[in-house]
Amino acid sequence: MRFEFLKEHRGEIGPIKKACGLMKASRSGFCEYLGRKKSDAQIEREALEGFVAEAFHRHKGRYGCRRIGRELRKSGVAVSGRRALRTMRKLGLAGKGATRKHRVRKRVEPGPSAEPGGARLLRGRAQQASGGRHRHMPTGEGGSASRPW
Repeated sequence: MRFEFLKEHRGEIGPIKKACGLMKASRSGFCEYLGRKKSDAQIEREALEGFVAEAFHRHKGRYGCRRIGRELRKSGVAVSGRRALRTMRKLGLAGKGATRKHRVRKRVEPGPSAEPGGARLLRGRAQQASGGRHRHMPTGEGGSASRPW
């Protein structure tokens, strides 16, 4: 990351020696970084970024990571939805999303919790008294039993 920053801002900071001193990076390491060729993975990432950006702009920003991933897979590019998401985030792209008319919200009515606070508190104290050796086992009847091991 340091070397990438130095490469991007090489002319603004000043001489390489001074810039490397400010970033606490070795000058020889930076010169070696400049001479390195790109790895296959880096070339593949840059190509994928181009594919994702092109597909995103072709559909006027309406497509999200899932639809872009699906479109790339149809065109023969092996990419998962998560990888498409990561690439879109790196490029600062986000789909327009659903309009207010079509947005779906599920309303959840507040109700009693499945486990009252008192039972949770007692179980915690029982575990503390036994040194945390109690294990909860399903009984098959919808509940669980606490047994020391």
